[in-house]
Amino acid sequence: MIVKRSQIFTGLCLALSAGTASAQMLEEIIVTATQRQESLQDVPVSVAAVTGETMANMGVVDIEEVALYVPNFEASISTILPNLYVRGLGTGTSHSIEQPVGRFVDDVYIGRGAASLLSFMDTASVEILRGPQGTLFGKNTLAGAMIIRSGAPTDTLEGGVRVNYGTYETTGNFGDVEGYVSGPLTDGIRGRLALRYADSDGYIENRLNGPDGGEREDIGVRLRLDVDLGENTMAEIKYEYGELDAQGNTSNRIVAPPESNPGLADAFRFFSPGWNEGLDWTTDYTCADDPPVEHNLPGFCPQRDQEVEATVLRITHDFDAGEFLSITAYQTYEFEDMFYAIDMGIAGGAYNAFRDEEFESLTQEFRFTSEVNGKSDYIIGIYLEDTDLERNSPTDIDFNDIPGAPLAIQQVEYFDQNTQTFAIFGQFRCRFTDRLTATFGGRYTTEEKEYDFERYYQPFGSPYDQRIDFPPGPFGPLEAAVARPNESRDEDRFTPSLNVQYDISDTVMVYATASQGYKAGGFSDRVAAEPDFEIQFEEELNNSIEVGMKGLFADSRLELNVALFHMQIEDLQVSSSVPGTVAFQVQNAADAISQGVEIDGRWSVTDNFLIGGNLAYLDAYYDSFPDAPCTPGQAAASPDGCTQDLEDETLIFAPEWKGTLFAEYHTLVGNGWELLLRGDATYSDDYYTETPLAPGTFQEEYEVYNAAVWLSSPDNRVRLGLVGRNLSDEAYSRFGLASPGSSIYLAEPNQPRRYSVALQYNF
Repeated sequence: MIVKRSQIFTGLCLALSAGTASAQMLEEIIVTATQRQESLQDVPVSVAAVTGETMANMGVVDIEEVALYVPNFEASISTILPNLYVRGLGTGTSHSIEQPVGRFVDDVYIGRGAASLLSFMDTASVEILRGPQGTLFGKNTLAGAMIIRSGAPTDTLEGGVRVNYGTYETTGNFGDVEGYVSGPLTDGIRGRLALRYADSDGYIENRLNGPDGGEREDIGVRLRLDVDLGENTMAEIKYEYGELDAQGNTSNRIVAPPESNPGLADAFRFFSPGWNEGLDWTTDYTCADDPPVEHNLPGFCPQRDQEVEATVLRITHDFDAGEFLSITAYQTYEFEDMFYAIDMGIAGGAYNAFRDEEFESLTQEFRFTSEVNGKSDYIIGIYLEDTDLERNSPTDIDFNDIPGAPLAIQQVEYFDQNTQTFAIFGQFRCRFTDRLTATFGGRYTTEEKEYDFERYYQPFGSPYDQRIDFPPGPFGPLEAAVARPNESRDEDRFTPSLNVQYDISDTVMVYATASQGYKAGGFSDRVAAEPDFEIQFEEELNNSIEVGMKGLFADSRLELNVALFHMQIEDLQVSSSVPGTVAFQVQNAADAISQGVEIDGRWSVTDNFLIGGNLAYLDAYYDSFPDAPCTPGQAAASPDGCTQDLEDETLIFAPEWKGTLFAEYHTLVGNGWELLLRGDATYSDDYYTETPLAPGTFQEEYEVYNAAVWLSSPDNRVRLGLVGRNLSDEAYSRFGLASPGSSIYLAEPNQPRRYSVALQYNF
């Protein structure tokens, strides 16, 4: 069954048309989109919220699965380059571009996409703020912000444990166990400890001698203490540790059209007779110590080991006029990643890549939030951040079959970047009448970056810095050795915002917002050898206008929210692979437009029957991009180099239509047990996954269906569930690009159909 956009329109309109007299009022959803706890319906912002209860009921464990439920929000959580996109704005294929969608966990900014790979643990809620959030959330929230709230310590003893076990439609099983305990430790001290362990056999079948793609083990620990330091002062101390150990290759190979690469598919089948073209859940690579293919470097096998730590000290003090808040956070992560480049190992792994990355960040925020009373209130603050990113990227290259070439060499790239940020911000809200409110805000930011880059060559297997003179010459898509140390840049920017809200009634309001978002410039993480190569790219700006309506109708049983937006992006930062090389190019692509409409709503049909949904229309395109990089096919036809004009062409990860419908029914069955039935369907229009808009990076429209059945005891202490995800077994690309230096397209598929049973015990 295919859900067309007209069907979603019809279903959503029917779902939101009227109420039933026997229905109860909708449960209020509390969000923190304005740095205050407020009802979702009172916040003049386009925000989508997914509660921890919904995520638990539907088996949602990571950001990518949240994205299915939020229109105009896409998550490409690939182990190669994890990215978030809002309204078509994201990072693309580069490690050096700042995120345009800021991610905040318990008010702490998470500065790198790699930290998004970890699964959720003891999560209370997830909020997606769409549009620039350049005042209160500030740094790199040009397109929006993702706010994650973890569970807080409680005044009474409570806890729970949940065990989940399931199987993939393709191959392998998966399981996880998660639990928490919370309550008072002594007088004035409360604590909460959360633990999670997950293990997956993998879901992408490897037809050669190596692990299946997607094998993974996760460990998570979070300890939080709330300490009363006085009558009006409290300290919150949080330590969090996460670890993942992934094995196997999750990317597929999709060859270019046969007319441009005759015999390429046959060549792949020489190495793996069962190889097939297209996006599915199969892969072909060998990890044998004695490889059957001459070019394979012995013992190499794709894998990723990553550790993430965070320590946070949060101090609040209540004054008569409001609350003072101090948040100090120290975050680190490091990972070692081994992966096949160019052909994903199908031809024996002649080009094997390593990525060793370390990141540390120290942030400090001071904020004062006034009481809400009288005619005005305000929030003012200061934000400081010091980060350091260091990456070593050795790549094994085997040219054994080229006469005169060394058996194996190693190309080494070193990248180091230090960033220091200072910002002051403020937001003032004035109530001119009982119904008319205006909010004025602004943030002034200064940022300094220092950067070092070096690329050199050494014999395979030798220690670092055993350099050799290896000109690129005839030995493939290598670039000459190069060093660009001690580069630096300074910038500053003021980003204003204005919001006007008018309450038509006690339950219906309209609003209009004009705001500006800002994303810092930086340095490319891949550098060409030419002395005059400009490695810097400039800041990116988003000038946004949004109007919306939020309302409760039919005695608060029907909720309907609508937002219309127009965003004009200046100097859009674009990254893409460079045809004929192994490099990625970062450039400012002139201007872009992102505009559309977002609708969401819920309807309490009866006391035990709830339906709802959301729908988004997005028109996101390059307003001007005359010197865009070519596709591999265009580059092959122009050996002397080429560009293309992408004016009026779509941005990546920007489906024109996206929508979700859900239904939830609960009823009592024998002896007071409660039965919960929930199902949802998501439709996504087609989109591209990389900037040159090459044919192999085009993802067709798709639908995803999920369903769950839960049985709960009368006291809600015991819950037993059956969850099915991706019931239509739909394969779609969550990450894709033209393979550097080749005519092969790489794509990482989503997870296939899977079923799981869960047992949960609360006390």
